[in-house]
Amino acid sequence: MQKLTELVTQLGANPMAFILMVGVLMVLAILIYAQMRKDGFDLRSLIMENGEVSITKTGMITALGLSSWGFVYLLLYKEMTEFYFTGYMVTWTGSTLLASWIASKKT
Repeated sequence: MQKLTELVTQLGANPMAFILMVGVLMVLAILIYAQMRKDGFDLRSLIMENGEVSITKTGMITALGLSSWGFVYLLLYKEMTEFYFTGYMVTWTGSTLLASWIASKKT
């Protein structure tokens, strides 16, 4: 593991960013593999509800992507504070509460 870390550092990359990139690529490969199988798994269900694009699901996926990217950026550059961590958690709590509120207004 140390030799890999040294190699990544020599190439000018942040070792933690490299490990994160490998992890993300592995997750993407698993999702693509699962999508290609014929077992009923469908990635479109992440943003669709009842055959139509769901604004709530799309918003939650967007919030996941943006807030997680910001969270990882702050961790990689050692700028994470309690304020940012709380903001990340509020993003998820707030989006869930907002989704529940929107769903209750539709009925």
